[in-house]
Amino acid sequence: MKLRNGFVSNSSSSSFVVLLPDTLKFEDINQENIKNSILEYLGFEDEKEDPDEYNSALDDVKKAFSKLKDGSEVWTGEDAGGRVLEELFYKSDDSRDTDLEGPLAKYVIASFDTSSDAGQIIGVKRADVEKILSETA
Repeated sequence: MKLRNGFVSNSSSSSFVVLLPDTLKFEDINQENIKNSILEYLGFEDEKEDPDEYNSALDDVKKAFSKLKDGSEVWTGEDAGGRVLEELFYKSDDSRDTDLEGPLAKYVIASFDTSSDAGQIIGVKRADVEKILSETA
């Protein structure tokens, strides 16, 4: 079991394939979790330390979420968007040392370790999954 504490950078990273429900909106995700992950990423105690930088990071997270909903990929080492979303697969409300128990973990179809510092989160669309399943049935 891989334990993480905060933003870890080592010789490997995790990647995920996720299927986010069509009905899931960014606002449905616990905003306190997002805020705390952004603050941790930026090294801030409070978003008021640099509101412009905080808001820029929040915009990155929203854009990354939209990319996943559209069936695109997000690199976890690219900016705050990918890194914060990655953390939301691991964190629960009670602990930062969890393994796929975060608020987005239930949407993971597959996860795997990669040999780079930056993993990927790959969004897939329900229609694509249903097409593949119907062709293999």
